[in-house]
Amino acid sequence: MMESENKDIFIGSPGSRGQPAFFSSSENIYKLKVVLIGDVNVGKTSLAVRFSKDKFEEKYQQTIGASFISKIAIVKSDVIHFQIWDTAGQERYKSLVPMYLRGAHIAFVVFDITDPGSFAHIGFWLDALRHHCDMVTIVLVANKCDLQSAVDEEMALTYAEEHGLQFVTASAKTGYNVERLFHSIGSKVVDKLKSQTVTSVVRDGNSRLCTGNQPIHVEKQDTDTRVKKKKCCKT
Repeated sequence: MMESENKDIFIGSPGSRGQPAFFSSSENIYKLKVVLIGDVNVGKTSLAVRFSKDKFEEKYQQTIGASFISKIAIVKSDVIHFQIWDTAGQERYKSLVPMYLRGAHIAFVVFDITDPGSFAHIGFWLDALRHHCDMVTIVLVANKCDLQSAVDEEMALTYAEEHGLQFVTASAKTGYNVERLFHSIGSKVVDKLKSQTVTSVVRDGNSRLCTGNQPIHVEKQDTDTRVKKKKCCKT
């Protein structure tokens, strides 16, 4: 994906943290675990399916526990294996979500711009992330931007900045910003991983390269990389 293709992605302040990726010594594939969390019916499954299969359906069966979707993509010069966990948003399954958060490199906290309640519950999902993920890049995703918004975008952006999150508007229905979302964030995480100095490398039982038991700590950037905000897409 060429850098110029990222020009329309709306991202708030960086405020992200990285985690070591494991990659095949022969294929040099970076494996990134991505989790999608948020209330029921915010479009988590739709985002995952739009990215992995480039299709959209008006209705999906509600996710029970979590579903897994995998996609390998070439981003810039890197081969990234996105391992996507789409978690359930129903109240009765919330206690199961933490088990899917462990070891995540990227977390998309999704809300529905037509449902203010889903935005109000973001704090719950952030608390779950920060209790169960030591290091993860967190992105606040405002989904369904092809519809009339009931959530003020400036308020959502301010919330993201105050909590050190990146902010992206997207539409699983039209595909707007979905591929860019995964590619841009995935590429940034991989770039941060590659920028670290690995002092000791060991091979595990699967002949994969890893950085041992110590996580790679990524320094938080102070630079605001947010692209000038534009209006959300419309149908």
